Amino acid sequence: MGMGGKDAAKDNKVLYKELRKVMKRHADTGTINIEQTKNYVMKCEFDGKPFKATIAITPSSPNGVKKTWSQVRKGLIGVGIEPSQKMSMRLEPTLTIEEREREEDFDRIFDLIDELIDENDE
Repeated sequence: MGMGGKDAAKDNKVLYKELRKVMKRHADTGTINIEQTKNYVMKCEFDGKPFKATIAITPSSPNGVKKTWSQVRKGLIGVGIEPSQKMSMRLEPTLTIEEREREEDFDRIFDLIDELIDENDE
């Protein structure tokens, strides 16, 4: 698995884009702040709870990438966003369309993170 700096940077770019997408869609209005230095520093609030992610633009190693991704995962869970139990979610009749979309958007991120973290463990 040629995991070099380039792949690592590509992985982080994907995470950054996906995260930015869900922040734009689901973060509390007016709380989003994204700064770009040698890292993307992404802050916002979800339901009044502060969320922060720091993603290296040129990560030094696949391991660093993995650490970043699992921190993002922890951060999301920390503000009360968890991977849905997919099947039960879909069948949950009480969800509004917005809630369902939100679930799906966040599930996409969790799937992405789990995939990346797993694939480097082989």
